[in-house]
Amino acid sequence: MSDLEKPTLPADLAAVQTDDALLDALRSPDPSPKGDAWLAQVLVAWRDEVDTGPAPQLVDVDTTLVIVGARPRRSFAGRVVDAFRRLLGGGW
Repeated sequence: MSDLEKPTLPADLAAVQTDDALLDALRSPDPSPKGDAWLAQVLVAWRDEVDTGPAPQLVDVDTTLVIVGARPRRSFAGRVVDAFRRLLGGGW
């Protein structure tokens, strides 16, 4: 058995049951889950947002290639500098 297959801690059965109850409540039409109310509200809002309507039209491959191909190409050094700027949060 490799290290990836070895369980590090025994499963907390109470936590697993709580998670199952939350998922069951979220699946119902009128969820009222017990436990983490904030998480439940976030997940219900996300579910409702996803269920509100069809996804917007995706861009086809040909259009995407035209858009990507139209961008000016930056040198490798320029891309590295931009990456460091984003990492450091600098606006310079």
